[in-house]
Amino acid sequence: MGMEAAELRDCGRLKGIRAFIDGLYAHDIHAKRVDSLAAATLGVMTGAFAMALLTMLGAAGESLGMDRLLKSNTAKTRTHSLFRQGCMLYEPIPNMPLHRLLPLMQRFAEMLVSSGLLGKSLSEAE
Repeated sequence: MGMEAAELRDCGRLKGIRAFIDGLYAHDIHAKRVDSLAAATLGVMTGAFAMALLTMLGAAGESLGMDRLLKSNTAKTRTHSLFRQGCMLYEPIPNMPLHRLLPLMQRFAEMLVSSGLLGKSLSEAE
């Protein structure tokens, strides 16, 4: 693996972890295993957190009745999961008109605070 590939892999996410491990073990093979495990764990945690946030965005949109804009039929029951609705609502956010975006973001923020997903840091800021 070349130096450029290693720099691209780093992306600054794990520099602190790598510096700590290198300080303890230099370039021992076991340290590299811990490094790989840390990167894998970070990726799994990031994915899980993103999935939780997209599901919450879908729930916020559904509570505002935006789910009816996402489906082409007139079914009364949910046709898309909350996660799928969140994905479908997230994509148009950059071009979403303010009269739709503001209520969605307000409801999302309310749900985020009430869920405790971010701990007490967000609710104490109010």
